[in-house]
Amino acid sequence: MRSTFATPRSISALKTIAARLRKDNSSLTQTEALDKSAQLAGFANYTHAQRNLPEVLRALALRCRWRDGERKGVEVLKYPLPWSASDVTAMQLKAARVSIFEAFDEGLYSSAIASSQSMARYWLVQAMRELIMMEATGLRPDFIKNHLPRVRQEFSGYKYFEHAKPPGADHLSAWRDPNTGDSLLLDEPYLPKSELHSRAGEREGWCKRYGFEEQASSWSGTYLPPRTRLFLLAKANTSIDLSDIETKLSALPDDFGSSDEDWLGTSELIAQPL
Repeated sequence: MRSTFATPRSISALKTIAARLRKDNSSLTQTEALDKSAQLAGFANYTHAQRNLPEVLRALALRCRWRDGERKGVEVLKYPLPWSASDVTAMQLKAARVSIFEAFDEGLYSSAIASSQSMARYWLVQAMRELIMMEATGLRPDFIKNHLPRVRQEFSGYKYFEHAKPPGADHLSAWRDPNTGDSLLLDEPYLPKSELHSRAGEREGWCKRYGFEEQASSWSGTYLPPRTRLFLLAKANTSIDLSDIETKLSALPDDFGSSDEDWLGTSELIAQPL
């Protein structure tokens, strides 16, 4: 079952929802309200939720400043995660989009100033989607050049190695298993979910040549959903099981983005001095 961005992720959050339910319907008992709140989160009842959820899971806040001519402000996106801001920075995720964020005031603040409000939202959604995927899979973003096959080339008598990307790849990223060193590639081209990749045949040949497997994901990925589509690639017979990865991704929230229609953060305009 796919969660939403607002799905409660802790027992304390369920208790808050239960209190609201009882306020709206005074005939509900505390037990009934707790069971109903758990069911709204996808559990059979409150006892089922207690077996699966932590007591408390604090929301991690990502913030990004923006300036567009005379207008400026701060965009904020919050989601419950098992890490504090200092935990995230201590991971030293140099290849992740969150690497430009610094721990500040119990949250993460982008050290770069975006050129517009929409760009600030875009950065926040990308970084948050990466963090959500990290939690779900246990993988960590890594530099793509470390995980692509290399092919020997020759030009004018000069021999060299070149990285071989999947045909038609766009916004390619690598995710490393910190325990085994095996990697998952994310390919996120501009493509509606209903369409096949225009170079599907070539990609199948590339996979056969280099020993990879490929699977389209139902999750919208990290780059620019819903305009981009996510494809998963991994070497065969490694610790990276694409079916297992997809099962985890299929449960992740996918109802938030950077457009006005799906932005679920908050916006703070900064007043101009008179």
